[in-house]
Amino acid sequence: MKPTFSHKLRAETKRYHSSVAVVLFVVFITVTLFLIIVSVKGWLDNKKSTTSKPTNEAPSKELEEVKVEPQLKSETKYTVKEGDTLYEIGIKFGINWQEIAKVNNLEEPYTLSTGQELTIPKK
Repeated sequence: MKPTFSHKLRAETKRYHSSVAVVLFVVFITVTLFLIIVSVKGWLDNKKSTTSKPTNEAPSKELEEVKVEPQLKSETKYTVKEGDTLYEIGIKFGINWQEIAKVNNLEEPYTLSTGQELTIPKK
């Protein structure tokens, strides 16, 4: 029996529907993978930002070993040297860098200048 026009049309329509389904499936998978990648990247960036060091600390500069004075009897003056950060100065004197910033009325981004004189509070 010879296929009629309607049989041929139905066969073409079935192939067309299956092609559209494959294309839609590929698009769905692509979009889903893209959204997963973007979500994971955002999560990783957020995790990095919450575990990062204070902004006044030099990230690539390693801290040198420093002897800490056991007790400061009164406030001390410290002259900032090139490359110093509040974090490093705080370690030198055994004081939290945020206390040094507070006593010296420093605000973010806690920029220090070479030769600047800081008051280091007693412990």
